[in-house]
Amino acid sequence: MTTDISNFSNVPNKLNTLQSVSECGRKMPENLSLQHPPTEINTVWHQRKKRNYELDDKVDEASSVSRNKTRMPASPTVPSTGKKKVYMMPPMSNPNEEKRRRNAIIAYKNRQLKKKQSQDLHEKVRTLQDTTVQLQDINQQLDKNLRESHEQQTFLSNMKQKLESEIMYLQSLFQAQKEKLAFMQQHLRLINGTIDEDDFTRKLLNALQERILVSSSPLSSPKHITSQCIISPPYITYAGNASPPLSTTTLPYIQLPPLSPIPKSSAAS
Repeated sequence: MTTDISNFSNVPNKLNTLQSVSECGRKMPENLSLQHPPTEINTVWHQRKKRNYELDDKVDEASSVSRNKTRMPASPTVPSTGKKKVYMMPPMSNPNEEKRRRNAIIAYKNRQLKKKQSQDLHEKVRTLQDTTVQLQDINQQLDKNLRESHEQQTFLSNMKQKLESEIMYLQSLFQAQKEKLAFMQQHLRLINGTIDEDDFTRKLLNALQERILVSSSPLSSPKHITSQCIISPPYITYAGNASPPLSTTTLPYIQLPPLSPIPKSSAAS
């Protein structure tokens, strides 16, 4: 390894230069000031940092004061002494503040009006609900009465059909009995026409015909009934002994067409 001696040739010269500089520094006059006047640093970053430091100091002071104070619970009876509402403040001289106060009063009145309207609507809704319940009860009662009326109508319709069938049966029975009675009357007239007037059998047949007419009176129409007559049975004598008369009966008198007696000659033939 070889070393270049030429590089060390200037070393004494450099040392002399450094020594001369240091001596000049020591010989500097005293009235020469090396300090510059202070310059104010006004940057956004420094202002923001300074403001944050100030806020931190205030927060620390407030927290320390709040820690030293005793916190009392709020009483429900004592009104809070908080910030007064704007609409409760007296009139203000500042136009902007007065305008703000009036707007707050108008907003407060609108809130109270809406609250009252809402309460009235809720009251009406409750009243309508009660009315709806009552109407539902009345509707249920009407439905019940309607069902009962329908059942009763069905029962009456069935009863009417039964009565109509019974009436038809009774009418047919009445017609049959009427035909039988007319047939018996014809035979009695025929038999009565063949007997002498003084004969006991004729008197008995006459009394029987009268009783048949009386017994057929309920089957006749009411327009034929005009008055009442007393029909007494015949007084019959048997070989000098008189039989006691039968009880007298009061029966309605019926107007019937007169019966023409059958001639004896035609009856005998």
